[in-house]
Amino acid sequence: MSEAARAELVVVVVNWNGADDTIACLRSLRTATATPHTIVVDNGSTDDSVRRVRASGLADDLVENRTNLGFAGGNNVGLRLALERGFKAIAVLNNDTLVEADTLELLLGPLAAGGQVAVSPDIRYFDRPDQSWFAGGIVDQGWPRHLQPSELAGAPNGLRSTALLTGCCIVARRETWEHVGLFDESYFLIFEDSDWSMRALRNGVALYVVTDSRIRHRVSSSFEDGPTSLLGSFYFVRNGLRFERHYFPRLLGRFAFRWLVRPAPGLARAGRFGELAFRWLGAAAFAIGQKGSAPSVASELARRLR
Repeated sequence: MSEAARAELVVVVVNWNGADDTIACLRSLRTATATPHTIVVDNGSTDDSVRRVRASGLADDLVENRTNLGFAGGNNVGLRLALERGFKAIAVLNNDTLVEADTLELLLGPLAAGGQVAVSPDIRYFDRPDQSWFAGGIVDQGWPRHLQPSELAGAPNGLRSTALLTGCCIVARRETWEHVGLFDESYFLIFEDSDWSMRALRNGVALYVVTDSRIRHRVSSSFEDGPTSLLGSFYFVRNGLRFERHYFPRLLGRFAFRWLVRPAPGLARAGRFGELAFRWLGAAAFAIGQKGSAPSVASELARRLR
């Protein structure tokens, strides 16, 4: 691939207190056959991430946000810069991923023919590279989810049509990003990629997984314990209810029953009162129309309960 062609691709990587992962990701991008321009957006890190990423010399642009704008807002900062710079193909990529040498070149292939197309690679677990974390998605009775191994067994390889892409890695031509729009920042994080996928489909964009293109994903553990696990419950319920109301309003009650009512006795018996409370806090936030970052009172309560 020519230097001119490489200069047409930009990858946006958002960092939040994760310099080790970010630098490893950037290193993998430097070894790609389609070496991209890289924009790292630091999302208000409270550690020494900015210093370390800058010192690595691996980021072509390093943007510092004063506060954490969430997954949606952080990526949008980089996407706006990429659009302003005139790059022809724009990718968003999680910082906890590693690309293979031909990953980006294979992803650019379906875009070359023109038209409104957006793609993701086959995303493998970092420590289980023989297993896919994401290789296609569906909306199952209003519920956006990844295809399961049993469903992938008979799925076609090559260019696989999908109803959803994951924000872990999305690549599209600039015209497609302009046509669909950026991520909806009212979600902050969780469900923003499902919302983008739904908007893309409704705007005539074809979504595909390029199964020959692979990345390895550490699959964030940030919600597994501590205060962010509680905030994860808050965002999941608040944003899930918002997604359902917008796209599948008749199934809103189904979502509420599945994630609020039905699990309540089990969570209580297990002593997981914090998770139960934050699910209902998310529902309350949805009811009053709260958007974006969780209220400071919720963040403080999560910190105290960790």
